[in-house]
Amino acid sequence: MYGAAMGHIDVVRLLLDQSADIDLRSNDSRTAQGWARLNNQIDVIALLEERYQERMATNTQLLSGSLQGNVEEVRRALKRGASIDCVDVNKRTPLLLAVMENHEEIARLILDNKADVNVQNVVGRTALSIAAQEGSQRLVQLLVGSDANVNLADTTGWTPLLYAVKAGHSDIVQQLLENGANCEAPNDAGQTPLVVAARYGNANVADLLVKHDASVNSADRNRTTPLMFAAKGGYDEIVRLLVTGGADINAQDVNGETALFHAVPSHRCASHLLDHRASIDLPNEKGVTPLMRAAELGHDESLALLLDRNANIEASNTDGWTALTYAATNNQRVVASNLLDHGAKVDCRDSVENTPMLHATALRQAVNKGDSTAASLLLERGAAVDAADETKTTPLMQATRLGNQEMVEVLLEWYADSNIVDDTGESPLIVAARGHIDAARLLLDEFADLSLLSCEGFSALDYAKQQNQSDVALVLETTHRERAEIKSSLMRSAAEGDVKMVEAAVRLHANIEVRDQDGNTPLLVAVVNNHEAILKLMLENVADVNAQNARGRTALSVASEKNQSAIAWTLLDCDAESDVADARGCTPLMYASEAGNDGIVKLLLDSGANINSTNDEGESALIKAVLNCHEHVVQILLAHGEGEDEYDDSECDSDSDEDDALNVDLPTNAGRTALIIAAQLGHADIVQVLLDTGASVDLADRRGWSSLFHAADQGHEHVVSLLLEYKADTSLHDEAGQTVLNVAEKSGRNRVLALLRAYQRERRENAAALLDAASNGRVDEVRTALATDYRIEVRDKDGCTALLLASRTGHEDVVRFLLNADAQVDAQNKLSVTPLLEAAYKGHAGVVRLLIFHGADVDKADDENSTALILAAQAGHEAVVRLLLQRGANINAQANGGETALHKAAQNGCLGIVSLLLACGAPVDTGDEERWTPLLYAAREGHHDVVRLLLEGGASVDARTRTGETALCKAAFEGHLEVINVLIEHNAAVNLANAKGWTPLLFATQSGHNAVVRLLLENNASFEE
Repeated sequence: MYGAAMGHIDVVRLLLDQSADIDLRSNDSRTAQGWARLNNQIDVIALLEERYQERMATNTQLLSGSLQGNVEEVRRALKRGASIDCVDVNKRTPLLLAVMENHEEIARLILDNKADVNVQNVVGRTALSIAAQEGSQRLVQLLVGSDANVNLADTTGWTPLLYAVKAGHSDIVQQLLENGANCEAPNDAGQTPLVVAARYGNANVADLLVKHDASVNSADRNRTTPLMFAAKGGYDEIVRLLVTGGADINAQDVNGETALFHAVPSHRCASHLLDHRASIDLPNEKGVTPLMRAAELGHDESLALLLDRNANIEASNTDGWTALTYAATNNQRVVASNLLDHGAKVDCRDSVENTPMLHATALRQAVNKGDSTAASLLLERGAAVDAADETKTTPLMQATRLGNQEMVEVLLEWYADSNIVDDTGESPLIVAARGHIDAARLLLDEFADLSLLSCEGFSALDYAKQQNQSDVALVLETTHRERAEIKSSLMRSAAEGDVKMVEAAVRLHANIEVRDQDGNTPLLVAVVNNHEAILKLMLENVADVNAQNARGRTALSVASEKNQSAIAWTLLDCDAESDVADARGCTPLMYASEAGNDGIVKLLLDSGANINSTNDEGESALIKAVLNCHEHVVQILLAHGEGEDEYDDSECDSDSDEDDALNVDLPTNAGRTALIIAAQLGHADIVQVLLDTGASVDLADRRGWSSLFHAADQGHEHVVSLLLEYKADTSLHDEAGQTVLNVAEKSGRNRVLALLRAYQRERRENAAALLDAASNGRVDEVRTALATDYRIEVRDKDGCTALLLASRTGHEDVVRFLLNADAQVDAQNKLSVTPLLEAAYKGHAGVVRLLIFHGADVDKADDENSTALILAAQAGHEAVVRLLLQRGANINAQANGGETALHKAAQNGCLGIVSLLLACGAPVDTGDEERWTPLLYAAREGHHDVVRLLLEGGASVDARTRTGETALCKAAFEGHLEVINVLIEHNAAVNLANAKGWTPLLFATQSGHNAVVRLLLENNASFEE
């Protein structure tokens, strides 16, 4: 470059003769020719151009000879100085061209002339890559012998080994592996050589790779393994090889599909996988199982195999599709039949409420193409003939819409409902009215409803007239007149009890579900008029026994109200539903209870009527009976609710569901229970019955008024006495803050007021007697007090119960009696202290044991957040501490100041408790809110034995408080010589100062503890840290 720039032509010529690179560039990207042009060295420019053209010609000669296999031409080009690694427009060197055309001699000649054996073309292919793909074993051997890189990949990541594997050249694969080819190197798609071998079905190559320890579970970027590719391709030999080699048989690709899923088209592969415990129902990410895949693709053989191996036939994907859905959707009749033979449910629904029938030929193909065979098959196997899609279109609707008379006939033979309407409000008859006269006749023969209106407000006759379908209109009008005449006759005869006329109307195919202006059917009319014979005739002709009129009343509801026992029994015998509610929410049982028809009440209860149903006002049958003062009905309901009936000698069913038990306290919407209502109305006998059955005496309504409030307000003295006998609470307050005494006084009920005041005086005396006896251990007096007053949870001014007081004073016999009498074991006083906390603090181990046995919470804390363990440790009660720890008390619990049980025990010098807590794993260095550890407390208090025990237990000897004092500081300030000796023995830092710079020596000096000062000085203490 320098010679060219300076114009030294002779020097340039000499260098060119010595093969100087004419294309070499300087740092600023200029060639020799560029420098010559920059300095206008014309002669040098001409020389360089001449030599460049000569070189280009010889390079072209070399490339052409290499491509055509002309050895002599290659030799001449090399002799003339051609560049051994020159390239054509596709970056192909002479070596690449020679190998590409399998010219071994030329390749050898070029390599002998030092060609770059690893040169790559425009897509990164090397000579070895090409030779491996083409299967040229001699060329591969030549290139490998010339140090070709066996793992050099092209721009897509394909190595020579991958190309050889894909082409199935097992001999070359063997060559490459022996020369260091990486059998795990993947291409850009993540496919390893074994993945490629399995994908292209090269069994010999796959076997060779496995023998060279290729990973049988390697996977591409889609997580597709060799086993999945082999299964998908149906390469049974490779599947067997990989399974034997330990391939993960249930691995899933990025779509969640397993090898078995991919093997569905290949019965042999699927069978082998199942033989080796492939998970038969493992779904992909969309929930599709191998069985569904087989059904979708129509692979009968694989489907039969999967069914024989107990594949889950009812499994569904994320859209709710089953295998049968797939078979039906894809017109796989044989598969569908096989699935049905194996018990597939024909009416399962997908996420948009479609059933297999709506996806199968029964609708899609059978209706659209006139093929009723598949529909009949599904119907024979139990398909729901009226299953609708998301637009509420049924098979009958679709068949009618397409004018498919044969399909309409088939569906009607299977009792398709001709009156179901779709989202637009159209029925099959409305659809047929647009011109499908044969379908219209078929529908009318099956009593299609002429009165149904679409969402637009038009009937079938309206549509027929609008679209000039005169023939259809005539048929509809004629049918309408005939039905009107029969309807009128039927309804009139049912009301009058004319059996012969009703029979005649039925013979003329009268619609027995026809309704009058009030929505009553003939059956309802018969019951209203007490015509049992007409009722039975209607039922014999399958009239809807549960039909409801405009007010929601059923025949059973009417019969229950009218006390028609025989009719009620007949209706129930014909499966009348006993709990159908009318428009007000009232059931037959409510009507019977309200009317006092005790015989029908019992009949309904025996038939399973829900005794706890409520109407829109929240009123139950019991409340209806109470409101109307039907004491006998109340007794029947209560007896049934208890599982026994004093009015029936037959034994009760011991297995009756507990959910059927009567809820005697079920309130109305206003919160009034049966007892509240009875008390308000002054029904003393009913109040007595309810209380005897366990009605809650203190439940209140929305105003906060209990039964006692209502009875007092109304002046029902006898009811008030009854309620007080059952311990009604006179201390309750209503929403306005009034007590029952305030209410009685305001209402001027003086006798009731006197009764209530006398009762309260007696209660206060009993409460005081109970608490005093419990506190002082007089168990007989406790028993007597409870016998006259069941309120075991009565409290003193501090909120203490009898159990808490007995626990505080350690009276085990009283505690045991109260617990057996169901006293609340964890009842807290005003300071949140429980009986266990009191007993633990006082050290009453026997009481503690009793309380825990009856379920006391060992970790319940008081207002200071102190637990029983903390209090027992603080008070030094080792036996109680041991008992609490045995029962799982939280050893790490902290009081409000952060102190644990170990803090308390250390502070109070309880050596045994400290030892016990440490043995049970108590953290030795837990700090409280001021960062005081147990060691700091023990040191301050001078408990040298506790200090030693804590240090031996791993306590940090130099732990600091929030203000920086150590245990040595505290002991020095207090003058505890023995503690200081123990701390120094355990290498306490004698000069560690607090936040203000005070060292232990300064603390001891300030406090005037000379012996401590002397001891510290002997241990090199100073006044500064």
